[in-house]
Amino acid sequence: FGKDREFIVVHYAGEVRYTVTGFVEKNVETLSNELKDLGASSSNVQIASVFAASTSSVPTSDPNTTPARRSAIRGVSVASQFRTSLQMLVVDLECTNPHYVRCIKPNSAKAYNVFDSGEVLRQLRYSGMMETIRIRREGYALREEHESFFKRFHLLLSSEEAKQGDGISHLVKVLSKRLKLTDAEWQIGHSKIFLKRDLASKLEVLVHLRIRVAARVVGKFCRKIARDRASKLLTAWGKHRVHIMRECRKARAANKIASVHRMH
Repeated sequence: FGKDREFIVVHYAGEVRYTVTGFVEKNVETLSNELKDLGASSSNVQIASVFAASTSSVPTSDPNTTPARRSAIRGVSVASQFRTSLQMLVVDLECTNPHYVRCIKPNSAKAYNVFDSGEVLRQLRYSGMMETIRIRREGYALREEHESFFKRFHLLLSSEEAKQGDGISHLVKVLSKRLKLTDAEWQIGHSKIFLKRDLASKLEVLVHLRIRVAARVVGKFCRKIARDRASKLLTAWGKHRVHIMRECRKARAANKIASVHRMH
């Protein structure tokens, strides 16, 4: 390398620059104890001195060496350490309900209110986010539980269609026939349904329109009931008022007749 202490590896997303400072120490692989013993017993004094510090006293001549024994002979390698760490991570994840958040640095200067679009785009490309987005768009972007999907979109079925069957299979069959969809647009799994983003957006719009129409019908019905109740109340109030006026006229007429009769 000379004075240049860096090298570049071209990954699928772009170029990644590495520095050689501490590279060997970080990526060193543990030698097996057999090789250490062999190096320590070398007739070359320099080689023997190199391996002397790491000479293992574990016997290696036993043919009935168990897997645990063989692991002790080989020592702990970087790959085994990585595998153990990964297994511990998997165990922890299986005990939780993880939600992943991908953090993107807006700029390399760690300054606030500064958004470097080129830097953000580079991070998205290197993290594989652009490729993930492309795959999700081309594939089934949305995945939802059967029960949740049926509760959201069963409103699109008419009363007659709802009587003809039940369940998500019937719902998908009816909607596929109505919207002229193929099996490539969505698939029914054991516990989830998979559908593309465009189809999901279309179904959301149809549900929204169905709810708006239903709201208008309910509002019209409620207004009709309110008008009918108001009409009945006004009619009853009018009849009661007419009755009271008649009774008042009768009472006045009776009083007038009685006063005239007393005068004569």
